[in-house]
Amino acid sequence: MQLWIWRNLHLALPPDWEMLQFSREEAQGRCAFADARQFRLELSWAAVPKAPDLPRLMTDYRSKLEKNKTITDSQPAKIAGWNGLIGLRDALPMSRFGFYHETGSLLTELVFLWPDQRDKELESAILHSCSLRIPAPGDPVRHRAFGMDLLAPAGQLMHTCHIQPALAALAFQHPKNKPEQMRFQRLGMVKNWLEGTVQDWLRKQAPAELRAPELQTQTHEGIQRAVMSGLYHPKGAFRRTGAYLAAAWIEPTDDRLYFLESVTRTPAPTPAQLLTRLRPAV
Repeated sequence: MQLWIWRNLHLALPPDWEMLQFSREEAQGRCAFADARQFRLELSWAAVPKAPDLPRLMTDYRSKLEKNKTITDSQPAKIAGWNGLIGLRDALPMSRFGFYHETGSLLTELVFLWPDQRDKELESAILHSCSLRIPAPGDPVRHRAFGMDLLAPAGQLMHTCHIQPALAALAFQHPKNKPEQMRFQRLGMVKNWLEGTVQDWLRKQAPAELRAPELQTQTHEGIQRAVMSGLYHPKGAFRRTGAYLAAAWIEPTDDRLYFLESVTRTPAPTPAQLLTRLRPAV
Protein backbone atom coordinates (compact mmCIF):
# COMPACT_ATOMS: atom_id res chain seq x y z
CA MET A 1 0.00 0.00 0.00
CA GLN A 2 1.18 3.52 -0.79
CA LEU A 3 0.66 6.50 1.49
CA TRP A 4 -1.05 9.63 0.14
CA ILE A 5 -1.31 12.85 2.16
CA TRP A 6 -3.58 15.64 0.96
CA ARG A 7 -5.22 18.40 3.02
CA ASN A 8 -3.75 16.70 6.12
CA LEU A 9 -5.71 13.55 5.27
CA HIS A 10 -3.59 10.39 5.31
CA LEU A 11 -4.70 7.50 3.12
CA ALA A 12 -3.03 4.19 2.18
CA LEU A 13 -3.97 2.92 -1.30
CA PRO A 14 -2.80 0.23 -3.73
CA PRO A 15 0.36 1.33 -5.57
CA ASP A 16 -1.31 1.35 -8.99
CA TRP A 17 -4.02 3.84 -7.94
CA GLU A 18 -3.19 7.37 -9.08
CA MET A 19 -4.78 10.71 -8.22
CA LEU A 20 -6.37 11.99 -11.44
CA GLN A 21 -8.62 14.67 -9.97
CA PHE A 22 -7.89 16.96 -7.04
CA SER A 23 -8.96 20.11 -5.24
CA ARG A 24 -6.77 22.72 -3.54
CA GLU A 25 -9.61 24.08 -1.39
CA GLU A 26 -9.36 23.73 2.38
CA ALA A 27 -13.03 24.15 3.31
CA GLN A 28 -14.53 21.74 0.80
CA GLY A 29 -13.03 19.58 -1.91
CA ARG A 30 -12.67 16.26 -3.65
CA CYS A 31 -9.97 13.95 -4.97
CA ALA A 32 -10.45 10.95 -7.24
CA PHE A 33 -8.14 7.99 -7.72
CA ALA A 34 -8.06 5.53 -10.61
CA ASP A 35 -6.19 2.45 -11.72
CA ALA A 36 -5.51 1.48 -15.34
CA ARG A 37 -9.13 0.39 -15.81
CA GLN A 38 -11.38 2.96 -14.16
CA PHE A 39 -11.91 5.35 -11.27
CA ARG A 40 -11.69 3.40 -8.02
CA LEU A 41 -12.05 5.84 -5.15
CA GLU A 42 -13.45 9.31 -4.45
CA LEU A 43 -12.34 11.23 -1.37
CA SER A 44 -14.44 14.24 -0.39
CA TRP A 45 -14.23 16.60 2.59
CA ALA A 46 -16.15 19.51 4.05
CA ALA A 47 -15.39 21.64 7.09
CA VAL A 48 -18.48 21.73 9.32
CA PRO A 49 -18.92 23.63 12.61
CA LYS A 50 -20.13 20.69 14.70
CA ALA A 51 -20.39 16.93 14.59
CA PRO A 52 -23.34 15.71 12.47
CA ASP A 53 -25.60 12.82 13.36
CA LEU A 54 -23.87 10.47 10.94
CA PRO A 55 -26.22 7.46 11.24
CA ARG A 56 -29.21 9.70 10.50
CA LEU A 57 -27.27 11.55 7.81
CA MET A 58 -26.43 8.31 6.05
CA THR A 59 -30.06 7.13 6.32
CA ASP A 60 -31.26 10.34 4.65
CA TYR A 61 -28.43 10.05 2.13
CA ARG A 62 -29.46 6.49 1.34
CA SER A 63 -33.04 7.55 0.67
CA LYS A 64 -31.88 10.34 -1.62
CA LEU A 65 -29.53 8.06 -3.59
CA GLU A 66 -32.19 5.38 -3.92
CA LYS A 67 -34.74 7.96 -5.12
CA ASN A 68 -32.53 9.31 -7.90
CA LYS A 69 -31.25 5.79 -8.70
CA THR A 70 -27.61 6.65 -7.96
CA ILE A 71 -27.55 3.45 -5.93
CA THR A 72 -29.82 0.40 -5.81
CA ASP A 73 -30.21 -2.60 -3.50
CA SER A 74 -28.49 -0.64 -0.74
CA GLN A 75 -27.99 -1.62 2.87
CA PRO A 76 -26.27 0.11 5.82
CA ALA A 77 -22.74 -0.80 6.91
CA LYS A 78 -20.27 0.28 9.57
CA ILE A 79 -16.53 -0.35 9.41
CA ALA A 80 -13.72 1.09 11.55
CA GLY A 81 -16.02 3.81 12.93
CA TRP A 82 -17.18 4.83 9.43
CA ASN A 83 -20.93 4.87 8.79
CA GLY A 84 -21.86 3.85 5.30
CA LEU A 85 -23.96 1.96 2.84
CA ILE A 86 -23.28 -0.61 0.17
CA GLY A 87 -25.23 -1.32 -2.99
CA LEU A 88 -25.12 -1.27 -6.77
CA ARG A 89 -24.57 1.47 -9.32
CA ASP A 90 -25.13 0.52 -12.95
CA ALA A 91 -25.20 -3.10 -11.80
CA LEU A 92 -21.71 -2.83 -10.29
CA PRO A 93 -20.96 -2.85 -6.55
CA MET A 94 -20.37 0.48 -4.85
CA SER A 95 -19.86 1.45 -1.22
CA ARG A 96 -19.93 4.89 0.47
CA PHE A 97 -18.71 5.75 3.95
CA GLY A 98 -18.69 8.92 6.02
CA PHE A 99 -16.63 9.92 9.06
CA TYR A 100 -16.38 13.07 11.17
CA HIS A 101 -12.91 14.05 12.41
CA GLU A 102 -13.52 15.98 15.61
CA THR A 103 -9.98 17.34 15.59
CA GLY A 104 -10.23 19.63 12.62
CA SER A 105 -14.05 19.58 12.39
CA LEU A 106 -13.91 17.81 9.05
CA LEU A 107 -16.57 15.60 7.52
CA THR A 108 -15.01 13.05 5.16
CA GLU A 109 -16.57 10.69 2.63
CA LEU A 110 -14.99 7.77 0.79
CA VAL A 111 -16.76 6.29 -2.23
CA PHE A 112 -15.49 2.94 -3.54
CA LEU A 113 -16.19 1.95 -7.16
CA TRP A 114 -15.64 -1.76 -7.66
CA PRO A 115 -14.98 -3.10 -11.21
CA ASP A 116 -16.46 -6.54 -10.53
CA GLN A 117 -16.97 -7.53 -6.91
CA ARG A 118 -16.56 -5.70 -3.61
CA ASP A 119 -13.18 -6.32 -2.01
CA LYS A 120 -14.07 -6.23 1.68
CA GLU A 121 -10.48 -6.70 2.85
CA LEU A 122 -9.15 -3.83 0.75
CA GLU A 123 -12.10 -1.64 1.67
CA SER A 124 -11.48 -2.21 5.37
CA ALA A 125 -7.74 -1.56 5.04
CA ILE A 126 -8.34 1.79 3.32
CA LEU A 127 -10.99 2.87 5.83
CA HIS A 128 -8.67 1.98 8.72
CA SER A 129 -5.83 3.95 7.11
CA CYS A 130 -7.73 7.19 6.57
CA SER A 131 -6.99 9.76 9.27
CA LEU A 132 -6.72 13.52 9.70
CA ARG A 133 -3.40 14.64 11.17
CA ILE A 134 -3.10 18.36 11.82
CA PRO A 135 0.45 19.64 12.43
CA ALA A 136 1.25 21.61 15.55
CA PRO A 137 1.29 25.42 15.19
CA GLY A 138 4.45 26.47 13.37
CA ASP A 139 5.22 22.99 12.07
CA PRO A 140 5.43 22.38 8.30
CA VAL A 141 2.50 20.81 6.46
CA ARG A 142 3.24 17.50 4.81
CA HIS A 143 1.94 16.50 1.37
CA ARG A 144 2.62 13.14 -0.25
CA ALA A 145 1.40 12.92 -3.82
CA PHE A 146 2.56 12.65 -7.44
CA GLY A 147 5.82 10.96 -6.45
CA MET A 148 6.83 13.70 -3.99
CA ASP A 149 6.95 13.73 -0.21
CA LEU A 150 7.19 17.41 0.71
CA LEU A 151 6.96 19.78 3.65
CA ALA A 152 5.33 23.15 2.95
CA PRO A 153 6.11 25.97 5.39
CA ALA A 154 3.53 26.70 8.07
CA GLY A 155 1.11 29.41 7.03
CA GLN A 156 1.62 28.94 3.30
CA LEU A 157 -1.35 27.75 1.23
CA MET A 158 -1.27 25.78 -2.00
CA HIS A 159 -2.02 28.13 -4.87
CA THR A 160 -0.79 26.06 -7.84
CA CYS A 161 -0.90 22.35 -8.62
CA HIS A 162 0.19 21.56 -12.16
CA ILE A 163 0.20 17.90 -13.17
CA GLN A 164 0.94 16.47 -16.59
CA PRO A 165 2.93 13.50 -17.94
CA ALA A 166 6.50 13.59 -16.59
CA LEU A 167 5.85 16.81 -14.65
CA ALA A 168 4.43 17.51 -11.20
CA ALA A 169 4.64 21.01 -9.73
CA LEU A 170 3.16 22.33 -6.49
CA ALA A 171 3.56 25.90 -5.27
CA PHE A 172 2.66 27.50 -1.96
CA GLN A 173 2.36 31.13 -0.89
CA HIS A 174 1.75 32.97 2.33
CA PRO A 175 -1.53 34.92 1.99
CA LYS A 176 -0.19 37.92 3.93
CA ASN A 177 3.58 37.76 4.35
CA LYS A 178 4.65 38.40 0.78
CA PRO A 179 6.89 37.42 -0.92
CA GLU A 180 7.13 34.21 1.18
CA GLN A 181 6.62 31.24 -1.13
CA MET A 182 7.91 27.76 -1.90
CA ARG A 183 7.79 25.69 -5.08
CA PHE A 184 8.33 21.94 -5.55
CA GLN A 185 8.80 20.08 -8.84
CA ARG A 186 9.47 16.54 -10.04
CA LEU A 187 10.32 16.06 -13.72
CA GLY A 188 10.67 12.84 -15.69
CA MET A 189 12.25 11.71 -18.98
CA VAL A 190 15.35 13.66 -17.94
CA LYS A 191 17.70 11.93 -20.38
CA ASN A 192 15.53 13.06 -23.29
CA TRP A 193 15.54 16.78 -22.58
CA LEU A 194 18.29 17.78 -20.13
CA GLU A 195 21.10 19.52 -21.98
CA GLY A 196 24.20 20.37 -19.99
CA THR A 197 24.49 19.91 -16.25
CA VAL A 198 21.93 20.22 -13.48
CA GLN A 199 23.77 23.40 -12.47
CA ASP A 200 23.14 24.83 -15.94
CA TRP A 201 19.47 23.94 -15.72
CA LEU A 202 19.12 25.46 -12.25
CA ARG A 203 20.68 28.70 -13.45
CA LYS A 204 17.99 28.95 -16.15
CA GLN A 205 15.24 28.64 -13.51
CA ALA A 206 16.31 31.85 -11.77
CA PRO A 207 13.44 34.35 -11.65
CA ALA A 208 13.81 37.86 -13.04
CA GLU A 209 13.59 39.17 -9.47
CA LEU A 210 16.80 37.41 -8.40
CA ARG A 211 19.79 39.62 -7.62
CA ALA A 212 23.42 38.65 -6.87
CA PRO A 213 22.94 34.92 -7.52
CA GLU A 214 25.50 32.45 -6.24
CA LEU A 215 25.66 28.89 -7.54
CA GLN A 216 27.40 26.04 -5.76
CA THR A 217 27.38 22.27 -5.51
CA GLN A 218 26.64 20.51 -2.25
CA THR A 219 26.46 16.85 -1.30
CA HIS A 220 23.45 16.03 0.86
CA GLU A 221 22.62 12.47 1.98
CA GLY A 222 25.15 11.14 -0.52
CA ILE A 223 23.57 12.93 -3.51
CA GLN A 224 25.23 15.82 -5.32
CA ARG A 225 22.89 18.81 -5.56
CA ALA A 226 23.09 22.17 -7.28
CA VAL A 227 22.21 25.05 -4.93
CA MET A 228 21.57 28.67 -5.85
CA SER A 229 21.09 31.59 -3.46
CA GLY A 230 20.61 35.32 -3.73
CA LEU A 231 18.32 38.26 -3.02
CA TYR A 232 14.73 38.24 -4.24
CA HIS A 233 14.01 41.85 -5.20
CA PRO A 234 10.67 42.51 -6.98
CA LYS A 235 10.20 45.72 -8.94
CA GLY A 236 8.30 48.51 -7.21
CA ALA A 237 9.07 50.86 -4.37
CA PHE A 238 6.74 49.13 -1.93
CA ARG A 239 7.50 45.50 -2.81
CA ARG A 240 9.16 43.51 -0.06
CA THR A 241 12.47 41.81 -0.73
CA GLY A 242 13.32 38.32 0.44
CA ALA A 243 16.04 35.72 0.68
CA TYR A 244 16.13 33.33 -2.29
CA LEU A 245 17.33 29.73 -2.15
CA ALA A 246 16.81 26.94 -4.69
CA ALA A 247 18.17 23.45 -5.30
CA ALA A 248 18.02 20.79 -8.02
CA TRP A 249 19.30 17.25 -8.34
CA ILE A 250 18.72 13.94 -10.11
CA GLU A 251 17.36 11.44 -7.62
CA PRO A 252 19.08 8.06 -8.09
CA THR A 253 16.08 6.09 -6.79
CA ASP A 254 13.87 7.06 -9.75
CA ASP A 255 16.11 9.06 -12.17
CA ARG A 256 13.81 12.09 -11.88
CA LEU A 257 14.91 15.69 -11.59
CA TYR A 258 13.79 17.28 -8.33
CA PHE A 259 13.62 21.02 -7.81
CA LEU A 260 12.60 23.23 -4.92
CA GLU A 261 12.66 26.99 -4.57
CA SER A 262 12.17 29.13 -1.47
CA VAL A 263 11.62 32.84 -0.93
CA THR A 264 11.36 34.01 2.66
CA ARG A 265 11.33 37.33 4.47
CA THR A 266 12.92 35.79 7.54
CA PRO A 267 16.53 34.62 7.38
CA ALA A 268 16.86 32.04 4.62
CA PRO A 269 17.12 28.38 5.60
CA THR A 270 20.46 26.72 5.14
CA PRO A 271 20.78 24.46 2.07
CA ALA A 272 20.67 21.41 4.37
CA GLN A 273 17.44 22.66 5.97
CA LEU A 274 15.86 23.34 2.59
CA LEU A 275 16.79 19.95 1.17
CA THR A 276 14.99 18.08 3.96
CA ARG A 277 11.69 19.50 2.66
CA LEU A 278 11.54 17.35 -0.50
CA ARG A 279 12.03 13.63 -0.92
CA PRO A 280 10.78 11.03 -3.40
CA ALA A 281 7.62 9.24 -2.28
CA VAL A 282 9.01 5.73 -2.36
